Amino acid sequence: MKKNLLIALAAAAISTGAITSANATEWYVQGTGGLSLGSITAHIDGDNDVTLRDEGFNGRIGAGAYLSNNVRIGLESGYAAFSENATDIDVWDILAVAYYDFKNETAFTPYIGLGAGFSQIKVDFDDGVDSGKETTNHFSTKLGAGVGYEISENLELLAEYSFQYNFKAEAFEDVDYSAHQNQFNVGLRYSF
Repeated sequence: MKKNLLIALAAAAISTGAITSANATEWYVQGTGGLSLGSITAHIDGDNDVTLRDEGFNGRIGAGAYLSNNVRIGLESGYAAFSENATDIDVWDILAVAYYDFKNETAFTPYIGLGAGFSQIKVDFDDGVDSGKETTNHFSTKLGAGVGYEISENLELLAEYSFQYNFKAEAFEDVDYSAHQNQFNVGLRYSF
């Protein structure tokens, strides 16, 4: 019992030290935009899959805090839009994210990150014979990597890639949707 208490206290002390040793810049806001290669799959009756693939615009905004010189956490929200034949698809998301920055002696800072949250996918189709609209809510995950280039003490130019997966959710009776996106973005991060 005492051993577990000592381990817990040591972990708390290390965590507190990491947070209090954060760099002078404690908060950030960022915005990115770019190309999204998207795919949405309708899983019909559990046996048949119909997949639409298209490229479209995506944009993301985010804000967060530095927990240490290398670790950031925050919230991000994004939007992506696709059109394939007679189908329009809109994807909104909000994710809790964590990043690890590989600090070095240059103006370039590579980073990796992950996130989890929720997405809402709106599908609107009208092929002249059938039409319909459906909105589904999905659990979503994101993995990414990028690099920041220090323009000034508080401003970075960003280039990043991320993969986002939206898990299955029921759309119609016997029809589930899942979706994923490969996102290639550029943007800016301001730290204060």
